[in-house]
Amino acid sequence: SPGWTNSQRIANTYQYTDNFTWIKGKHSLKLGGDIRRIQSTLTNPQTQPRGLFHFDGNYSSNLGAGGTGSPWASFLLGYPYRVERDFVDTRPGVRMLYWGFYLQDDYRITSKLTLNVGLRWDLFTRPVEKYNRQSNFDLGDGLIHVASSSDRGPNVDNFTRGFGPRVGLAYSPDNGKTAIRAAYGISYFPDNFGATGGTLERNYPFFLLNVLQQPNQFVPTRSVSDGLPGFTPVPLAPTLNPPPGFAVWFIARNFRQDMAQMWNFSVQRQLGWKTMVEAAYLGTRGTHIYRDRDINVPLPAPGSFDERRPYYSLAPNVTEIHQRNGDGDSYYNALQVKVEKRFSDGFQMLTAYTFSKSIDTVSSPLFPYFDSLNRGLSAGFKAVDIPQNLVMSYSYELPMGTGKPYLSGGSALARKVLGGWSINGITTVQSGQPLVMSVATSRLNTGTGNRPDITCTSVGTPKRVDAWLDTGCFADPAPYTFGNSGIGHVRGPGLVNFDFSVFKKTAIDERRSIEFRAEFFNLFNNPHFANPNTTYGSGSFGRISGTVLTPREIQMGLRFAF
Repeated sequence: SPGWTNSQRIANTYQYTDNFTWIKGKHSLKLGGDIRRIQSTLTNPQTQPRGLFHFDGNYSSNLGAGGTGSPWASFLLGYPYRVERDFVDTRPGVRMLYWGFYLQDDYRITSKLTLNVGLRWDLFTRPVEKYNRQSNFDLGDGLIHVASSSDRGPNVDNFTRGFGPRVGLAYSPDNGKTAIRAAYGISYFPDNFGATGGTLERNYPFFLLNVLQQPNQFVPTRSVSDGLPGFTPVPLAPTLNPPPGFAVWFIARNFRQDMAQMWNFSVQRQLGWKTMVEAAYLGTRGTHIYRDRDINVPLPAPGSFDERRPYYSLAPNVTEIHQRNGDGDSYYNALQVKVEKRFSDGFQMLTAYTFSKSIDTVSSPLFPYFDSLNRGLSAGFKAVDIPQNLVMSYSYELPMGTGKPYLSGGSALARKVLGGWSINGITTVQSGQPLVMSVATSRLNTGTGNRPDITCTSVGTPKRVDAWLDTGCFADPAPYTFGNSGIGHVRGPGLVNFDFSVFKKTAIDERRSIEFRAEFFNLFNNPHFANPNTTYGSGSFGRISGTVLTPREIQMGLRFAF
């Protein structure tokens, strides 16, 4: 792609690790460490080095009224709402350090009870540049601070309190027929945008990201004939004033890595016929989840954009302030039930059912961003929440032929023809995903999208291809007002799929055999519809126009083993 033209992506990782285990009586003590030195160079431009004009339908619309305006018409008029071009004026050499140390004791208290206790400490240093060629925007003084030998961040501290305790137990009151397990633990994960790179080495003036946003949503002030921004080298200084038309990056001083608290409780019971049933509850609580958002989006109101930007009085030249911070949250709770039949008498089966709910403050937000607004609109769901999921797999060898209950003593021809058959299958049943609604033309006058209003107490769902949802329950919100439809008010199509196969294995002699396979994907040729169009104001709003899985596929094969 143009953004990667002549770019380099280089990474070196030097790893030093060791582990030690000491078994003493009822204790099994484990300790170890993992140290990694990471070096990386990534030189691709942030967006478009050749330049990019963005067009929407606002400049050719009747002040955003529904059914008016076309991006193609705005293009023909030569009125972009946004112009981007960036330049790379550096070859960054990013350096990071990871330290991880742990101590764990598995204590077998009795033959029925085992206790696991452990503690882990993780340190992920913030990325620095070999020659201090990185910078950070400061929300205190509105200046760009360039890194130095005494402040390599700059203005970003390392989080050193990454302690993760773990505790677990396993108890069996009846010699293994019943097992009760419970556990809790805390883990930390690095989440840096840009793989093994950071962010601040890609900030102004080392990466020049030009972003020219039209100051008014419906009155153009810039045309294509004005051309693209050019390159001007910037001399370094301890602090720099952001020039007009540039986007800057900001990382908070107290940036922290993603933290996950995980817990579970399960009861497992052995039944007859080599069958096991298990019921479990598990939960995950994510804090300090990485989020990337523009915190300088104008507030909804009439008039020019700039004066309504939250940081206009601090940095009037800056249009976008991209904050990358660990301030998101997530929640996941699930009930899981599993039935497993281990292979015996030619049959094995595994059935697993999950009932869950997932929430976060990261998925599909509205801008300008307010946690209270997005939490209220999203009905508690995230865009990938699938509350019910059932998967069943099985394999059955038909009981005919040599060594089987039937026809074992029959003629050689009967054993060859009727023996060696097996059937296999996988059945999947899933709930639909929550839908995220949007409007074709936002009238927030912020340069960002919006959601429609819901006008019904609950949105009807005819669940037809031409009308998956009741489109009459939606309306354009008033100008400069956020729509009240969030994530999860309507769900898309679920999934019911059957995959099936038939195998026939025929022995030639003790060393050679031939196996015929016939496999049927989507056995009953069920249509698996994709989500409908969710853009209010579009002519296809509420309609389904695609599928997520293919129609029935049949493949056959012959395998010779020797």
